[in-house]
Amino acid sequence: AAIARLLAPQGCAVFLLNGIPWWWRHGLPGAASTLPLLDPDGALWNLVRPERALGCVVSGPTDIPEPGVIVHMGAFRRTLGEPDGSASPRLKAVSEMFGRGGIDNAISKDLRRDIWLKLVGNASGNTIQALTRVDLKGLGTDPGLCELSIKVMRETLAVAASQGWDLRPEIDVEAAARRGKAGQRTSMLQDALKGRPMEVEALLGQIQAFARETGVAAPSVDVVLPLLRGLDRSFRES
Repeated sequence: AAIARLLAPQGCAVFLLNGIPWWWRHGLPGAASTLPLLDPDGALWNLVRPERALGCVVSGPTDIPEPGVIVHMGAFRRTLGEPDGSASPRLKAVSEMFGRGGIDNAISKDLRRDIWLKLVGNASGNTIQALTRVDLKGLGTDPGLCELSIKVMRETLAVAASQGWDLRPEIDVEAAARRGKAGQRTSMLQDALKGRPMEVEALLGQIQAFARETGVAAPSVDVVLPLLRGLDRSFRES
């Protein structure tokens, strides 16, 4: 789920992203509207308002072994951007605020591209880890799971291309599928192990929705998504 920090002086809300955000269609050509899977009642669109949104892609593997303890397992970086790609004063102000706090950050001219770059790995690694409970090394070394991960990544890249962001020449999916380290747990696996609700729609559900809009085949996503939704529902109903 997106985490918002309201910044009254700049008149914006910064959403730290894992997956597709509810404001996705704001700032793009064509009719602007919320995404029902991510904002079912339109509350964010109507109350927070998409014109107040700034996006922030968070890069940096972490583990939470206990409440209040966060262990960083790699470089931590935030990429900020306006939905319309502009270099606005409020974007600069937020970037400078993070900088004053010692937080490494960059400003993106195309935040949706950065979202897709991260989502390719999350759509496969997070989801399959949550279902199997294996760490990233296990995911990358098990032949069957690794093959499934590669298929989900390729389908995600095909969907991204259908939306206007063709990243296929830039990403070696086979190498990416084998990138994990022993003991490395994605955020979705950590949620699953604790029986917490998961970011199913932002990480995979909306990929399927985009695929169906544009006629892109996503057979592996079509298998993984119902399983993941079922697992998530069991947590929410328990």
